[in-house]
Amino acid sequence: MTVNLSTTSKLDGQLKHEIDQELERVPGLNSTRVGVAVDTGTVTLSGEVDSFLERRSAADAVLRLPGVNAVAQEITVRSPFVPETDADIASEAGQALNRATDVPDTVRVSVTNRRITLTGTVQFSDQSEAAGRTMHHITGATGVLNEIRIRDEQQPEHRNSAGGSARASSTTPSRKGTTMSPYENRLALVESALKAEKVHPAKGKTLAEAAATVLAAIDEIRENVR
Repeated sequence: MTVNLSTTSKLDGQLKHEIDQELERVPGLNSTRVGVAVDTGTVTLSGEVDSFLERRSAADAVLRLPGVNAVAQEITVRSPFVPETDADIASEAGQALNRATDVPDTVRVSVTNRRITLTGTVQFSDQSEAAGRTMHHITGATGVLNEIRIRDEQQPEHRNSAGGSARASSTTPSRKGTTMSPYENRLALVESALKAEKVHPAKGKTLAEAAATVLAAIDEIRENVR
């Protein structure tokens, strides 16, 4: 049997045109994000959509067309709710702090390279720990650095020569002369233990980030067994 490649190519081109038109009519599907390739009646769908429903709807629409023998589904699904940037992570972290009834509004959050840093001053150590726990479930964050200061009512804050409160720089926080919070003490202990056991963090992670992950797991276990 002789196959006319020119005719087959023409039929595939016509079928691809019909598929493109059909995908444009699928409700809720952004057809510009779906790629279509046709080879002797076998259709390959590629690209990225926001839901499994869109992925399935695209394949169903193609299978309804005459001339389609099979569909190879290579469309991937990307959830629009997964933060991808520092701004997205910061927004979610800020909302989490606003919902936390045990965290005062003096706590501030910043994000750099997906790493969350908490700053500000609170009255009690429990409030600092609560803020840290709130950050452990922020999607997309690679670590949490708790730089929150605990206000000691018996020892007033140091004042600078102008009479204002001495505060750390927002870009390079200074820990000199400040008392580490209970969370930071525990984090330092975990980091020391990992270092003593010669534990190597996963590729792209620092020892401090690994320690924060371990401490978050410990806190979660403690919450679940209460």
